[in-house]
Amino acid sequence: MKTTSCVKNNQVHNRSNYLSSKASNRSIVKLADIAVITAGNPAPKKTEFAKEGKPFVRAGNLNELIDGVAVSNLEKLDDETAKQKKMKLFPAGTVIFAKSGMSCVTGNIYILPEPCYVVSHLACIITNKKLAEYLRYYFEFDKPCKLIENASFPSIRLGKISNMAIPLPADAEMLRQTAVLKYVDQLKRQYGLQLHTLDSLIKSRFVEMFNEVKQTSILEELIDPETRISYGIVQPGPEGTGDMGVLRPVDIADGRLCLDTVKMIDRAIGNSYRRTELMGDEILTIVRGATGQTVRSKVDCAGMNVTRGIAVIRHEPSLIDPDYLVGYMNSDNGKRYIADHTQGATLQQINIADLRVMPIPVPPLALQQEFAAFVSQVDKLRFATQQQIDKLETLKKSLMQEYFG
Repeated sequence: MKTTSCVKNNQVHNRSNYLSSKASNRSIVKLADIAVITAGNPAPKKTEFAKEGKPFVRAGNLNELIDGVAVSNLEKLDDETAKQKKMKLFPAGTVIFAKSGMSCVTGNIYILPEPCYVVSHLACIITNKKLAEYLRYYFEFDKPCKLIENASFPSIRLGKISNMAIPLPADAEMLRQTAVLKYVDQLKRQYGLQLHTLDSLIKSRFVEMFNEVKQTSILEELIDPETRISYGIVQPGPEGTGDMGVLRPVDIADGRLCLDTVKMIDRAIGNSYRRTELMGDEILTIVRGATGQTVRSKVDCAGMNVTRGIAVIRHEPSLIDPDYLVGYMNSDNGKRYIADHTQGATLQQINIADLRVMPIPVPPLALQQEFAAFVSQVDKLRFATQQQIDKLETLKKSLMQEYFG
């Protein structure tokens, strides 16, 4: 299988070398001296939203907006209702981030692409376009969440935001720095789209090969007979107290296992959960929170454990191929079963008992292994693509340190 990279490595390297010269003639100003800082509006009642109107942005929308969801897909408020409620309309180019609630801890920054109404939990920075784009990157580097005074009740006072010290270069230098960072982000998005395409390729291949399989077994019948499907450590304790890594649901995202932010705990706690201690060849599925996301563990996971939010499945190699099983659990049918058996409003979870009796189509092992070989080839491309994304992220951090540090 062949694929074409979004850009050649030497193009990225040469471009970054050319564009990373030191900023000059930089002054330090208060944010209030270059922008208007205010908060949004009280949230309307559900019945006050309309089919047509201008978008209403909540703090909880920031993640999806940053991930590419169009602001036009949000709830809308018509101008007449907004006028009656004395709502402030914020112009396109307003920089927003959460100033209260748990959303402000994440430090997500977004620029409104069109006029919007904005909830009061969001801080709104109104300035001209070139400053807005510069400030978005600056706030990504020097996150306003550093101004939180009480972690138990996170909030940021507008006065503290107004007094933030901003390094401000000359206009030409500001435009250059912003252009460089936007260029790096553009490359990252291109590689991200390539990753998405590769993921879709695996799903399409799975459907093509196994859509007609009739024979099924329940999941519990396909695991190592010496083991059982179990979830991990209920109370892992504070972080940084030992040398045992423990995987949490947040370490599984977009079909991948990320080991960069693994929580380290006291190994004595893990010793009470030997049943879920990893050897590096298990299937891990989220059973609390974003239920159903399923991945394979890595060799680097050996000796680690998992929390209560992850179930450990040790497959029986003579019955089921692990890549095939992950492929099925991440398929539309697999996700549908998980969703249908997920319970809870505040904290969603699937019971282990329901997971154990999940019906799994079982095609001939040779066919499963053919699919696994295909996944292996695609994974090599995904790994190479992810490496490029990681390099670009490192480059971006280096540039922001140079520009803003």
